[in-house]
Amino acid sequence: MLHLQPRWRKAITTSLLLHVLLVAGSGYLVTRLIAAPPVLEQYIELDLSSAPEPQAFQDNQVAAATSPHLPASQSAPTPTPATVPEQSSTTPVVASTGALSMVAAEVPATGGSNETGTTVPAGPSAGGTASASNGSGSPRGVIAPGILSKTEPSYPSVARQAAQQGTVVLKVQILENGRPGEVSVVRSSGYPLLDDAAVDAVEQWRFIPAKDRSSGRAITCYSTLPVSFRLH
Repeated sequence: MLHLQPRWRKAITTSLLLHVLLVAGSGYLVTRLIAAPPVLEQYIELDLSSAPEPQAFQDNQVAAATSPHLPASQSAPTPTPATVPEQSSTTPVVASTGALSMVAAEVPATGGSNETGTTVPAGPSAGGTASASNGSGSPRGVIAPGILSKTEPSYPSVARQAAQQGTVVLKVQILENGRPGEVSVVRSSGYPLLDDAAVDAVEQWRFIPAKDRSSGRAITCYSTLPVSFRLH
Protein backbone atom coordinates (compact mmCIF):
# COMPACT_ATOMS: atom_id res chain seq x y z
CA MET A 1 0.00 0.00 0.00
CA LEU A 2 1.18 3.41 -1.04
CA HIS A 3 2.04 5.52 1.94
CA LEU A 4 1.75 9.28 1.40
CA GLN A 5 3.85 11.70 3.18
CA PRO A 6 2.16 13.79 5.86
CA ARG A 7 2.62 16.97 3.84
CA TRP A 8 0.74 15.66 0.82
CA ARG A 9 -1.97 14.20 3.00
CA LYS A 10 -2.67 17.57 4.51
CA ALA A 11 -2.83 19.24 1.08
CA ILE A 12 -5.30 16.69 -0.29
CA THR A 13 -7.51 17.05 2.77
CA THR A 14 -7.58 20.83 2.48
CA SER A 15 -8.43 20.59 -1.23
CA LEU A 16 -11.33 18.25 -0.55
CA LEU A 17 -12.71 20.56 2.10
CA LEU A 18 -12.56 23.53 -0.27
CA HIS A 19 -14.37 21.60 -3.00
CA VAL A 20 -17.07 20.56 -0.56
CA LEU A 21 -17.55 24.18 0.53
CA LEU A 22 -17.73 25.40 -3.06
CA VAL A 23 -20.28 22.75 -4.02
CA ALA A 24 -22.40 23.57 -0.94
CA GLY A 25 -22.28 27.32 -1.61
CA SER A 26 -23.21 26.86 -5.26
CA GLY A 27 -26.18 24.73 -4.30
CA TYR A 28 -27.36 27.31 -1.79
CA LEU A 29 -27.20 30.12 -4.35
CA VAL A 30 -29.06 28.06 -6.94
CA THR A 31 -31.76 27.25 -4.39
CA ARG A 32 -32.21 30.94 -3.46
CA LEU A 33 -32.49 32.00 -7.06
CA ILE A 34 -35.06 29.33 -7.85
CA ALA A 35 -37.11 29.93 -4.73
CA ALA A 36 -37.17 33.81 -4.96
CA PRO A 37 -40.51 35.13 -6.33
CA PRO A 38 -40.36 37.26 -9.47
CA VAL A 39 -40.48 41.06 -8.94
CA LEU A 40 -43.43 42.62 -10.71
CA GLU A 41 -43.11 46.15 -12.15
CA GLN A 42 -45.73 48.66 -10.99
CA TYR A 43 -47.54 50.96 -13.43
CA ILE A 44 -49.62 54.10 -12.80
CA GLU A 45 -52.55 54.60 -15.15
CA LEU A 46 -53.81 58.14 -15.88
CA ASP A 47 -57.00 59.02 -17.67
CA LEU A 48 -56.03 62.06 -19.72
CA SER A 49 -59.56 62.71 -20.95
CA SER A 50 -60.93 63.16 -17.42
CA ALA A 51 -57.96 64.97 -15.83
CA PRO A 52 -58.97 68.49 -14.67
CA GLU A 53 -57.36 71.29 -16.64
CA PRO A 54 -55.63 74.15 -14.80
CA GLN A 55 -57.77 77.28 -14.44
CA ALA A 56 -55.29 79.46 -16.33
CA PHE A 57 -55.23 77.00 -19.24
CA GLN A 58 -59.06 76.97 -19.37
CA ASP A 59 -59.14 80.80 -19.37
CA ASN A 60 -56.68 80.93 -22.27
CA GLN A 61 -58.72 78.40 -24.19
CA VAL A 62 -61.92 80.41 -23.71
CA ALA A 63 -60.18 83.66 -24.70
CA ALA A 64 -58.72 82.03 -27.81
CA ALA A 65 -62.12 80.68 -28.78
CA THR A 66 -63.79 84.07 -28.45
CA SER A 67 -61.02 85.89 -30.34
CA PRO A 68 -60.64 84.09 -33.68
CA HIS A 69 -58.48 86.84 -35.23
CA LEU A 70 -55.66 86.47 -32.71
CA PRO A 71 -52.71 84.23 -33.58
CA ALA A 72 -52.60 80.85 -31.87
CA SER A 73 -49.43 81.81 -29.98
CA GLN A 74 -51.02 84.89 -28.42
CA SER A 75 -53.65 84.94 -25.73
CA ALA A 76 -56.52 87.38 -25.69
CA PRO A 77 -55.69 90.63 -23.84
CA THR A 78 -57.27 91.12 -20.47
CA PRO A 79 -60.00 93.77 -20.80
CA THR A 80 -59.41 96.82 -18.65
CA PRO A 81 -62.36 98.47 -16.94
CA ALA A 82 -63.49 101.65 -18.63
CA THR A 83 -62.61 104.77 -16.71
CA VAL A 84 -65.42 107.21 -16.16
CA PRO A 85 -64.23 110.80 -16.70
CA GLU A 86 -64.62 112.99 -13.69
CA GLN A 87 -67.28 115.60 -14.03
CA SER A 88 -65.78 119.05 -13.77
CA SER A 89 -67.50 121.17 -11.23
CA THR A 90 -68.80 124.38 -12.82
CA THR A 91 -69.07 127.56 -10.86
CA PRO A 92 -72.77 128.24 -10.30
CA VAL A 93 -72.22 132.00 -10.07
CA VAL A 94 -70.54 134.70 -12.12
CA ALA A 95 -69.07 137.98 -10.90
CA SER A 96 -67.66 140.06 -13.74
CA THR A 97 -66.71 143.65 -14.48
CA GLY A 98 -67.73 145.74 -17.45
CA ALA A 99 -65.91 148.36 -19.51
CA LEU A 100 -64.18 151.32 -17.93
CA SER A 101 -65.76 154.62 -18.99
CA MET A 102 -64.10 157.98 -18.27
CA VAL A 103 -66.41 160.73 -16.99
CA ALA A 104 -64.03 163.55 -15.96
CA ALA A 105 -60.36 164.50 -15.83
CA GLU A 106 -58.31 167.03 -13.88
CA VAL A 107 -56.63 168.89 -16.74
CA PRO A 108 -53.87 171.33 -15.71
CA ALA A 109 -54.64 174.98 -16.50
CA THR A 110 -52.50 176.71 -19.14
CA GLY A 111 -51.34 180.26 -19.62
CA GLY A 112 -49.81 180.81 -16.15
CA SER A 113 -46.61 179.97 -14.40
CA ASN A 114 -48.47 178.30 -11.53
CA GLU A 115 -50.59 175.53 -13.06
CA THR A 116 -53.76 174.60 -11.19
CA GLY A 117 -55.88 171.58 -12.08
CA THR A 118 -59.43 172.05 -13.38
CA THR A 119 -61.93 169.23 -13.62
CA VAL A 120 -63.26 168.87 -17.15
CA PRO A 121 -66.33 166.62 -17.58
CA ALA A 122 -66.46 164.19 -20.44
CA GLY A 123 -69.21 164.32 -23.04
CA PRO A 124 -71.25 167.26 -24.36
CA SER A 125 -71.20 170.51 -22.42
CA ALA A 126 -74.23 172.02 -20.70
CA GLY A 127 -74.92 174.22 -23.76
CA GLY A 128 -75.47 171.17 -25.93
CA THR A 129 -72.16 171.36 -27.79
CA ALA A 130 -69.40 168.80 -27.76
CA SER A 131 -66.55 171.28 -27.52
CA ALA A 132 -65.24 169.63 -24.34
CA SER A 133 -65.24 166.14 -25.80
CA ASN A 134 -63.18 164.50 -28.48
CA GLY A 135 -65.97 162.07 -29.38
CA SER A 136 -64.45 159.07 -27.55
CA GLY A 137 -65.96 159.67 -24.11
CA SER A 138 -62.97 161.64 -22.78
CA PRO A 139 -62.28 165.39 -22.72
CA ARG A 140 -60.52 166.92 -25.71
CA GLY A 141 -56.77 166.80 -25.27
CA VAL A 142 -56.94 163.94 -22.73
CA ILE A 143 -55.88 160.33 -23.39
CA ALA A 144 -58.30 158.00 -21.63
CA PRO A 145 -57.00 155.63 -18.94
CA GLY A 146 -56.72 151.89 -19.26
CA ILE A 147 -56.64 148.78 -17.06
CA LEU A 148 -53.19 147.39 -16.27
CA SER A 149 -54.23 144.51 -13.99
CA LYS A 150 -57.45 143.55 -12.29
CA THR A 151 -58.91 141.10 -9.82
CA GLU A 152 -62.38 139.78 -10.48
CA PRO A 153 -64.69 140.26 -7.50
CA SER A 154 -65.61 137.22 -5.43
CA TYR A 155 -69.26 136.32 -5.02
CA PRO A 156 -70.07 136.34 -1.28
CA SER A 157 -71.23 132.92 -0.11
CA VAL A 158 -74.02 134.43 1.98
CA ALA A 159 -75.31 136.29 -1.08
CA ARG A 160 -75.20 133.09 -3.13
CA GLN A 161 -77.18 131.17 -0.56
CA ALA A 162 -79.72 133.99 -0.42
CA ALA A 163 -79.92 134.10 -4.25
CA GLN A 164 -78.88 137.78 -4.31
CA GLN A 165 -77.79 139.15 -7.68
CA GLY A 166 -77.55 142.52 -9.42
CA THR A 167 -75.24 145.10 -10.97
CA VAL A 168 -73.19 147.68 -9.07
CA VAL A 169 -71.97 150.86 -10.80
CA LEU A 170 -68.82 152.28 -9.22
CA LYS A 171 -67.13 155.64 -9.61
CA VAL A 172 -63.36 155.16 -9.54
CA GLN A 173 -60.78 157.89 -9.07
CA ILE A 174 -57.63 156.93 -11.01
CA LEU A 175 -54.58 158.72 -9.66
CA GLU A 176 -51.52 159.85 -11.61
CA ASN A 177 -49.54 156.81 -10.44
CA GLY A 178 -52.19 154.39 -11.76
CA ARG A 179 -53.53 153.42 -8.36
CA PRO A 180 -57.20 153.75 -7.47
CA GLY A 181 -58.08 156.66 -5.22
CA GLU A 182 -61.64 156.98 -3.95
CA VAL A 183 -63.96 154.17 -5.02
CA SER A 184 -67.65 154.89 -4.37
CA VAL A 185 -71.00 153.37 -5.32
CA VAL A 186 -72.91 155.40 -7.89
CA ARG A 187 -75.76 152.92 -8.28
CA SER A 188 -76.29 150.12 -5.80
CA SER A 189 -77.23 146.56 -6.67
CA GLY A 190 -79.71 146.61 -3.81
CA TYR A 191 -77.54 144.35 -1.65
CA PRO A 192 -74.76 145.78 0.56
CA LEU A 193 -72.79 142.52 0.41
CA LEU A 194 -72.51 142.74 -3.38
CA ASP A 195 -71.67 146.45 -3.28
CA ASP A 196 -68.87 145.91 -0.75
CA ALA A 197 -67.45 142.96 -2.71
CA ALA A 198 -67.26 145.10 -5.86
CA VAL A 199 -65.51 147.96 -4.04
CA ASP A 200 -63.00 145.61 -2.37
CA ALA A 201 -62.04 144.07 -5.72
CA VAL A 202 -61.59 147.36 -7.64
CA GLU A 203 -59.46 148.83 -4.86
CA GLN A 204 -56.85 146.16 -5.78
CA TRP A 205 -56.73 147.12 -9.46
CA ARG A 206 -53.90 148.91 -11.20
CA PHE A 207 -54.55 151.32 -14.08
CA ILE A 208 -52.76 153.09 -16.90
CA PRO A 209 -53.40 156.70 -15.89
CA ALA A 210 -55.01 159.25 -18.17
CA LYS A 211 -52.60 161.66 -19.86
CA ASP A 212 -52.64 165.21 -21.12
CA ARG A 213 -52.31 164.86 -24.87
CA SER A 214 -50.28 168.02 -25.35
CA SER A 215 -47.69 167.42 -22.63
CA GLY A 216 -47.91 163.63 -22.18
CA ARG A 217 -48.17 164.16 -18.45
CA ALA A 218 -50.19 161.71 -16.35
CA ILE A 219 -53.28 163.28 -14.80
CA THR A 220 -56.00 162.24 -12.37
CA CYS A 221 -59.36 161.24 -13.82
CA TYR A 222 -62.70 159.73 -12.83
CA SER A 223 -64.30 156.72 -14.49
CA THR A 224 -67.36 154.55 -14.00
CA LEU A 225 -67.25 150.80 -13.89
CA PRO A 226 -70.20 148.36 -13.79
CA VAL A 227 -69.78 145.14 -11.78
CA SER A 228 -72.34 142.37 -12.32
CA PHE A 229 -73.21 139.48 -10.01
CA ARG A 230 -75.27 136.80 -11.73
CA LEU A 231 -76.52 133.35 -10.68
CA HIS A 232 -76.68 130.62 -13.32
